[in-house]
Amino acid sequence: MVNKTDDNLTVEELYKEQLDICKYTVFLNLIFVVLVLLFKFDRSIILGIMAGCITAIAFHLWLFQDLRTAIKLDKEQAVNYANIHSLIRKLLLIIVIVFLVANKWIKVNAVGLIIGLLSLRVVLYLYNLRTVKNK
Repeated sequence: MVNKTDDNLTVEELYKEQLDICKYTVFLNLIFVVLVLLFKFDRSIILGIMAGCITAIAFHLWLFQDLRTAIKLDKEQAVNYANIHSLIRKLLLIIVIVFLVANKWIKVNAVGLIIGLLSLRVVLYLYNLRTVKNK
């Protein structure tokens, strides 16, 4: 059984796209790490970038899996499932950010964390822009 979307993509192709987006995000963050090293900024920024990147990718893939699950449910169950999981993701993101920034033993720079978290958004915008241009 092959699941198709409106764009004639299978679920496996969509998953491959998500993994490509994750690869581009890691590559962009490696560029940021190199820039931090070249300009000799505080090394805690690197830890923040890496933590933000890992967190953003984990939550992105989690959202993809939640959407795949919600599509299989009927309308009311899907809405409840999506709302509950959205709330759980938001609460966990807040807990992760507070833990990383407020932790005394692991020195995570808040600016680096924000850069790492937002890098996925930049990649998504550029990836979608490229996809629209190719059509």
